[in-house]
Amino acid sequence: MSKSIDDIIKSIKQTKLFADRPIYSEERLQTIEKSIGFTFPEDYRSFVTRIEPELANFYFIDPHRSKKNADLVIFSRWNDDRFAFRKNGEIATILNDEETGHTWKNFTDWLLYVWGMSNRPVNPE
Repeated sequence: MSKSIDDIIKSIKQTKLFADRPIYSEERLQTIEKSIGFTFPEDYRSFVTRIEPELANFYFIDPHRSKKNADLVIFSRWNDDRFAFRKNGEIATILNDEETGHTWKNFTDWLLYVWGMSNRPVNPE
């Protein structure tokens, strides 16, 4: 059984690795959607309007269309990687304005991956 956004938020809150504010208000998301002509997936919307997790070297950024491929809406960065929504809700990894081939079928799957990678020990010994 896959996790829901509610499950992920609960898990993040248990770690105490989050800020006491959401990343975006619903109004801000609506403004961004109108400005870029894109409707965000519900799992993304639910997450970013409820919590801001602390992720190492990772940042949610104001969503914007890729300069090289207007079908992609970039919404976060992790070091040199960027992550973007495709029209179908899938998420693509972008490096140097090129898709790298690593994709996720939805925001929830992507978030589970990022949360796990961001919070793993640097030196497991």
